[in-house]
Amino acid sequence: MRNSRLRFLIVDDFATTRRIIGKLLREIGVASSEEASDGLAALELLRHDRFDFVITDIEMPRMNGFDLIAAMRRDAALQSIPALLVTREPSKEQVVRAARVGANGYVVRPLTRAGLEDKICAVLGLPALSTARRSPSAALVPSAMR
Repeated sequence: MRNSRLRFLIVDDFATTRRIIGKLLREIGVASSEEASDGLAALELLRHDRFDFVITDIEMPRMNGFDLIAAMRRDAALQSIPALLVTREPSKEQVVRAARVGANGYVVRPLTRAGLEDKICAVLGLPALSTARRSPSAALVPSAMR
């Protein structure tokens, strides 16, 4: 995702996790990201700024990741923003609930650069990381953003 102009919102109640995800995003070429400590803070940011992608933890105080995504899908201004859930151990119930609230996917901790990039590319309909490795000159930026 080199030279990506996409703007990400990272939502997690642990500052360390937010920093790790931010670092991984910078490593894959995402230049712009913001952070929120829970779903309510994220909704406030989403309603007052422009974001292209949300990465959210599931378990957080005040508003969890499932409820955040459900609220996004009910809001006409936010419903089209892709959202990825972060989980430690995806249970069948979590996967079903993620689909029901409208999550675009989930990624399992511990996060890796390749795993996160592959999942983001899949959600955005971009070439998989393995394809990009075969063609390093290919810009992994959505055509509408070029």
